[in-house]
Amino acid sequence: MGSKLEYILIVAIIIVALIPFSIEIKNPKKSNSVELKKSEVNNFVEYELNSTTLKHILKGKSAKEINEDNWYLVEPNIQTLEVKKLSAKSSIFNGKTIVFDKNVVVIKRDGLIYKSNRAIYDLKSKDIITPNSFEIKKSANIVKGKSLEYNPAKRVTKAKDVNGTFILKSKSDN
Repeated sequence: MGSKLEYILIVAIIIVALIPFSIEIKNPKKSNSVELKKSEVNNFVEYELNSTTLKHILKGKSAKEINEDNWYLVEPNIQTLEVKKLSAKSSIFNGKTIVFDKNVVVIKRDGLIYKSNRAIYDLKSKDIITPNSFEIKKSANIVKGKSLEYNPAKRVTKAKDVNGTFILKSKSDN
């Protein structure tokens, strides 16, 4: 009997030893993984303050997180110390630039009005680029053109196909 018992134990040990080799290890499928929801806000107002003043106000119909550094805004409206209103139908923020699309309007506090169908704002350099047509108006003065590039650090503006109407004043008019 000892030999039958030994035989059964040896077979049991071999079976137990072979079980780990017969188990198929599979990587979890992405379809079973839990995906974090992206952030979304509707009808919002954001205030950015520094230690002494209100830097800007951002209002919007909705903002949707595309991924970690990218946001899509519907009907953004921005106010700053210099800008009374900056609005567009939509904008995309990607951490480096903000692209404003469709019916872009900027009204500065000094009375200057800028209109375009697209404007790109570089957050680092503060450059503003309008790849298509634009219009700038202040009082009765109007400038229209294409492909506007404005570098505020150098105070340089470049554009193509520029046409302007200006009301000139003489020194005696002041």
